[in-house]
Amino acid sequence: MSQPIEAIYENGLLRPLEPLALPEFARVQLDVRTVERETLSPVTEAELIAQTKAHQALLASLAGVSSEQPADGWDSSRADEVLYGWKK
Repeated sequence: MSQPIEAIYENGLLRPLEPLALPEFARVQLDVRTVERETLSPVTEAELIAQTKAHQALLASLAGVSSEQPADGWDSSRADEVLYGWKK
Protein backbone atom coordinates (compact mmCIF):
# COMPACT_ATOMS: atom_id res chain seq x y z
CA MET A 1 0.00 0.00 0.00
CA SER A 2 1.31 3.47 -0.85
CA GLN A 3 -0.11 6.53 0.90
CA PRO A 4 1.25 10.07 0.46
CA ILE A 5 1.23 11.98 3.76
CA GLU A 6 2.49 15.26 5.14
CA ALA A 7 4.48 15.23 8.36
CA ILE A 8 6.46 17.60 10.55
CA TYR A 9 10.01 16.71 11.59
CA GLU A 10 10.23 17.60 15.28
CA ASN A 11 12.73 16.54 17.95
CA GLY A 12 14.12 13.75 15.80
CA LEU A 13 10.71 12.28 14.90
CA LEU A 14 8.38 12.57 11.92
CA ARG A 15 4.90 13.52 13.16
CA PRO A 16 2.11 12.93 10.59
CA LEU A 17 -0.34 15.81 10.22
CA GLU A 18 -3.24 13.36 9.84
CA PRO A 19 -3.94 9.95 11.40
CA LEU A 20 -2.52 6.96 9.53
CA ALA A 21 -4.46 3.76 8.84
CA LEU A 22 -1.68 1.58 10.27
CA PRO A 23 -1.53 -0.81 13.19
CA GLU A 24 0.76 0.09 16.10
CA PHE A 25 4.42 -0.75 15.49
CA ALA A 26 3.84 -1.27 11.75
CA ARG A 27 7.11 -1.03 9.87
CA VAL A 28 7.03 1.39 6.92
CA GLN A 29 9.45 2.59 4.27
CA LEU A 30 9.72 6.34 3.69
CA ASP A 31 10.65 8.44 0.69
CA VAL A 32 11.22 11.86 2.29
CA ARG A 33 10.88 15.07 0.28
CA THR A 34 10.95 18.51 1.89
CA VAL A 35 7.95 20.73 1.26
CA GLU A 36 8.05 24.49 1.02
CA ARG A 37 6.27 26.12 3.94
CA GLU A 38 3.65 27.85 1.81
CA THR A 39 2.46 24.51 0.40
CA LEU A 40 1.73 23.03 3.84
CA SER A 41 -1.91 22.82 4.82
CA PRO A 42 -2.91 26.20 6.27
CA VAL A 43 -4.70 26.54 9.59
CA THR A 44 -8.44 26.57 8.99
CA GLU A 45 -10.55 29.49 10.11
CA ALA A 46 -12.31 27.26 12.65
CA GLU A 47 -8.95 26.20 14.14
CA LEU A 48 -7.81 29.82 14.32
CA ILE A 49 -11.04 30.85 16.07
CA ALA A 50 -10.70 27.95 18.55
CA GLN A 51 -7.07 28.89 19.30
CA THR A 52 -8.00 32.54 19.76
CA LYS A 53 -10.82 31.65 22.17
CA ALA A 54 -8.50 29.37 24.15
CA HIS A 55 -5.90 32.14 24.44
CA GLN A 56 -8.54 34.66 25.51
CA ALA A 57 -9.87 32.25 28.16
CA LEU A 58 -6.35 31.67 29.49
CA LEU A 59 -5.64 35.41 29.67
CA ALA A 60 -8.97 36.02 31.42
CA SER A 61 -8.21 33.33 34.01
CA LEU A 62 -4.76 34.82 34.65
CA ALA A 63 -6.10 38.37 35.02
CA GLY A 64 -7.27 37.66 38.58
CA VAL A 65 -3.98 36.14 39.71
CA SER A 66 -2.06 38.46 41.99
CA SER A 67 1.68 38.81 41.67
CA GLU A 68 1.85 40.21 45.21
CA GLN A 69 3.04 38.04 48.07
CA PRO A 70 0.37 37.67 50.76
CA ALA A 71 1.09 39.45 54.02
CA ASP A 72 0.74 36.30 56.14
CA GLY A 73 4.37 36.14 57.25
CA TRP A 74 5.23 33.05 55.19
CA ASP A 75 7.77 33.06 52.39
CA SER A 76 10.02 30.62 50.56
CA SER A 77 12.92 31.21 52.94
CA ARG A 78 11.01 29.10 55.50
CA ALA A 79 10.02 26.31 53.09
CA ASP A 80 12.14 23.61 54.76
CA GLU A 81 10.77 24.54 58.17
CA VAL A 82 7.18 24.48 56.95
CA LEU A 83 7.51 21.28 54.89
CA TYR A 84 9.93 19.22 56.97
CA GLY A 85 10.15 20.88 60.39
CA TRP A 86 13.81 21.76 59.84
CA LYS A 87 14.90 24.98 61.49
CA LYS A 88 17.79 26.93 60.03
